[in-house]
Amino acid sequence: MQPSTGLALVLAFLVFALLWVVGYSLELVAATFQWKLFWTRVQFVGIPLLPLIWLFLVLRYLERPVSVPFQTVAAIVPVITILLAMFVRFPNWFWGSPGPTGAMAGIGRIDYDYFES
Repeated sequence: MQPSTGLALVLAFLVFALLWVVGYSLELVAATFQWKLFWTRVQFVGIPLLPLIWLFLVLRYLERPVSVPFQTVAAIVPVITILLAMFVRFPNWFWGSPGPTGAMAGIGRIDYDYFES
């Protein structure tokens, strides 16, 4: 049996990072506000999973065993974040009331109103 190299974790990390980058790029060039919100939500499939995959990759590199209960508990916060970003209406504790901001060099941006005080 060959030792596990963590190739699947590296590939998963690259796929979710690519999802984030492509989603952000398409958010910037989207023509309407609704499409910008859609691509923002697509980004939040990849963003919360990157730290989790990185943790598993580091633990694999250090040759530390990772149990299934640990993986399940560690995945709770990223999964909740993805569910909030995809399905809960605005405003919520994740972001406030998003709205368009002024265009910068022809690129419209979204202000997410993160309940800053």
